[in-house]
Amino acid sequence: MMEHDHPWYKNVSVTKKLHNMKMRIKAWNKEVFGRIDEQKEFLKARVEEIGERIEREGNIPNLCMEEKVALCEPHTTLKREEK
Repeated sequence: MMEHDHPWYKNVSVTKKLHNMKMRIKAWNKEVFGRIDEQKEFLKARVEEIGERIEREGNIPNLCMEEKVALCEPHTTLKREEK
């Protein structure tokens, strides 16, 4: 990054500095936390799919364990969303 591109460069307005910071924070947030809404939808579909498989195939131990794990994942995702 060149010195004049730095977000805190003296000749840049406060508004522009804040805008630059907002863009960097948004990029960081997506990188660190991912797209929470997409993850929630994926997990919801996964839980539904496992439930349907259990209905079709019965209470197979592996499916029941997979369901337990899948049911815990949305809680973890929601906790990440709250932070």
